[in-house]
Amino acid sequence: MSTDKRAKRLAAFRGVAEDRIVRMNLAWIQFEQGQADELAALLREAHTLKGEASLMGFGAAGELLHAVEDALEPVAKEAAAPTEELGDLLLEALDLVLVLVGDEPAASSPDADALAAQLRGLGSPHGAPSGAASGAAAPAAPTKTSPAPGELEGPGPADRVQTGKQKVVTTTGQKDREKKPSGRQVAAEQIRVTSDKLDRMRDAVGELLLARIRLSSSATELRKARELLEDYQRNLDPTNVEASRLSTTMIELLSGIEVRLAQDDFNLDRLITELEATSRELRMVPLGTLFEKYPRAVRQLGRDLGKKVKLEMDGQNLDVDRAVLTRLEEPLIHLVRNAIDHGLESPKERLAAGKPETGVLRLAADVQGRSLAITVADDGAGIDPAGVRRRAVELGIVNQDEAEVMPEEELLRLLFASGMSTRRQVTTVSGRGIGLDVVQTQLEAVGGQVSVKTSRGSGTQFILTVPITVAISSVLLMRIGTGRYALAAHTVVTVVDAADYPSVDTLHGPAVRFDGALIPLLSLDQLLGEASAEVATGGKTRLVILRSAGGKVALSGTYDHIEREAVMKSAGPILERDPVVRAVVPLEDGSLALVLKASELLTAALRGGAIDVGPTAQQVKTVVVADDSPVIRDLVAEALRSHGLRVIEAADGMEALQRVDENPEVDLVVTDVEMPRLDGIGLITGLRKRPGRRIPAVVVSMRGSDSDKAKAIAAGADAYLVKTDFSHQGLWAMIARFLE
Repeated sequence: MSTDKRAKRLAAFRGVAEDRIVRMNLAWIQFEQGQADELAALLREAHTLKGEASLMGFGAAGELLHAVEDALEPVAKEAAAPTEELGDLLLEALDLVLVLVGDEPAASSPDADALAAQLRGLGSPHGAPSGAASGAAAPAAPTKTSPAPGELEGPGPADRVQTGKQKVVTTTGQKDREKKPSGRQVAAEQIRVTSDKLDRMRDAVGELLLARIRLSSSATELRKARELLEDYQRNLDPTNVEASRLSTTMIELLSGIEVRLAQDDFNLDRLITELEATSRELRMVPLGTLFEKYPRAVRQLGRDLGKKVKLEMDGQNLDVDRAVLTRLEEPLIHLVRNAIDHGLESPKERLAAGKPETGVLRLAADVQGRSLAITVADDGAGIDPAGVRRRAVELGIVNQDEAEVMPEEELLRLLFASGMSTRRQVTTVSGRGIGLDVVQTQLEAVGGQVSVKTSRGSGTQFILTVPITVAISSVLLMRIGTGRYALAAHTVVTVVDAADYPSVDTLHGPAVRFDGALIPLLSLDQLLGEASAEVATGGKTRLVILRSAGGKVALSGTYDHIEREAVMKSAGPILERDPVVRAVVPLEDGSLALVLKASELLTAALRGGAIDVGPTAQQVKTVVVADDSPVIRDLVAEALRSHGLRVIEAADGMEALQRVDENPEVDLVVTDVEMPRLDGIGLITGLRKRPGRRIPAVVVSMRGSDSDKAKAIAAGADAYLVKTDFSHQGLWAMIARFLE
């Protein structure tokens, strides 16, 4: 078997093994709470995985799974209740199996042998390992370490393709058992597709979408040309037969092309819709692939903290984009840990408060339009607003005067501030001031948001709202000064005439009255350092009413609003630390629109427009790429745009010089050497003859001889890269210093 085929087969096996171990973890915990049929499901999974592991050369893992079967066989035959000792060893064994199959294949392992002996010892009628001499001591189990802060125990990433259960109830620390049917549904046929391939497919859909927009724009321009020609024909001298005949012919030709463009536009729109739907379906995985890892984690954390916890889950059968699922994993980890550590009381405290000693933690999901809402709720003590107020002042997040007048809803938003923790003592679980700010940051990265509701003595709910898919998103494009910006459409309530909503002064700054309530008013042009919209709009300005988890905000200083479908991309290293920018949207002219974060804009409004803003659209670096090969030009442009740059493309040196004249903000020119009309050497020479600032120029060419490089350097080139050595990383490493 070839090395490549062996590697692919190993990768496929490891993915299947991870799936099986997740299901085995969940099956055991459900069996512990009294769902007897789950033991048979666990044994089937263990037996199948044992065979797969042995065939792939993982003898140690296969032998450990065989020991799991031996330990569970008497439990299954005698229908006995599971002991905590057996459960701990079993779950530890599953963890070790996952580690073993992740390493190179091995026939044996001391840790696996020791754990197998302990498991067989539990399964033996006399408490000794099967086949061992009477009185022989079992080897010690591998040392078990506690999870690091911010982590939960259990199998790895939730990037699995299988169906989840509609409802699961898991109880930790309970003596009484609940009887519930499993109802497990596992997909009979599954196909694994790598995330990279799905991302490339999504990007291709995005490029097609831009191509269709350009096609529609061309059709509009053609229609205008035909209408101008018709006007010309109507004003012709009737005696000028030749001109009339020629104009009639041209009008007919343009009309025919216009009809064909319209048909092509319609067909392309239909194909893009079908392709996007297929891409979206391929990206969708059941939410249960994420939820199913929490019962094991809750079981362990509840025992570590001395709390009795019943975990209820609902909605695992809902499908969600795997990119969204990945982003949800860390926020949910923090919220689950937060609920058990901060929210739920100890059994003694619950009994004193007249509650059952077992607390309830609930994970529930529901679809709301095009969004997925996930609720993490507990029936604990609730959040004390006064305590949050005191702690926020102590940590310097707000001052005393601000805290005193802050409404409760806004006060609870402070829980998501960086460094905020209501616990003064640091433990392995909490107290470091990290967690909830991570929740907000991760959700905003996919256009989501989080809100919190609490009731003293009754519990707390965190509601996470995210788009079901991120393949193609609806955005509101707009201009602010000379820059192009965007907002996620689901955060936009409406766009209204500013004249109908006059500004009023309040203690907290300017505001407008919308839907019977005062909401803060934020001037985006001032915030971002852009030119005023008054001149561009002739004084007829509009307001964008934006919705965030913390409330609404009115945005002024924007114009040229248009809603459009688009593919959002990473903002790149240049903008990744900008608190306001969450992503970029490629536009049909090669430029980028910066997608702004709704929550940060609301925060800025509440703070009177004060925010540490990074680069604005005017500060985004602009690069001209000149190459007569559209394939090479697109390749270089894509590499640069992935780093957050604005790219202007040119087919030759002459066009590149024109683009530099039209865009005085150009920061760098990347050029080929051999091009029609004006080659790369002529382009660089022309740049160096221009007065004013010196624009760096980098050559990317197939010609790589010393004489070629010397000629380019002599003309004024700053760097030279041979196309045969081209890579995204290599290109960025070469040009980054010119953009600092």
